[in-house]
Amino acid sequence: MGRRSTVAVLDEAIVGEVNRLIRMGRTIDEILAALEPLGVDVSRSAMGRYVKTARQSMEQYTKAQDVARIWIEKFGAEPSSDVSRLLPQMLEAVAHRTLEDMAEAEEIKSPEEVRVMARALKDLNGAKKGNIDIELKMREVREAERKKVLEEQRAKLEAMPSKGGVTAETKAAIREALGIE
Repeated sequence: MGRRSTVAVLDEAIVGEVNRLIRMGRTIDEILAALEPLGVDVSRSAMGRYVKTARQSMEQYTKAQDVARIWIEKFGAEPSSDVSRLLPQMLEAVAHRTLEDMAEAEEIKSPEEVRVMARALKDLNGAKKGNIDIELKMREVREAERKKVLEEQRAKLEAMPSKGGVTAETKAAIREALGIE
């Protein structure tokens, strides 16, 4: 692994300011000019490498968000579909690939990049929990609907007169076959 970025080893507050300026879309020269009054001496090439790496990380994160947004818009109306269950798994694969890329990179990542990945993983876990909660709620709704239908069938069966060959034994056999208690 290469040596740590000249920018990344600066004071945390200064690195935070650099990251803020990068997010604002400032140029390398504008960032250097903003740091000059603070007495920060960083070469233009070092800042350029840091800015490039930070923008690449932000671009990957933005792409992952865009992909997630498209899938959610397309399949959000069917939260119980196989595709909506697949979405968190796809995002997890993207996150793990990004983590691998970060680990294999020459430069040590900035705290901002690590924070972005940590946030993405936290959000991913929240999405998984949300899917589980939705699935459990849907099971409860289906079970309540099933019980309601069975209760209606039981009531109709009880209301059926015992004539025309329908005996108490026949009704009991029907109840057993339908799972009516």
